[in-house]
Amino acid sequence: MSTFEQILDMDDEEDDKEFSRGIVFGFLEQAEQTFDQMDAALYELELIYHNTLLMPSLVHPETFLNCQLWDISSRDPRQRSASSR
Repeated sequence: MSTFEQILDMDDEEDDKEFSRGIVFGFLEQAEQTFDQMDAALYELELIYHNTLLMPSLVHPETFLNCQLWDISSRDPRQRSASSR
């Protein structure tokens, strides 16, 4: 039995489905909020990353090195092998 079928079974009245509708809409709203928060966090991370690479003297050396390693590891492997030649 799928999750949504189980939620529908919680309804007292077959025709109304008010209880299950509220649960499903609440879930979808929460999922949308979570995706918005994830987008905002990724945007902030990108800003930190780019600012760190542009202004290495203003950040802790370990943070700068971690951003450089992240940049290298996120590249296409074909690009890494071409740049190391």
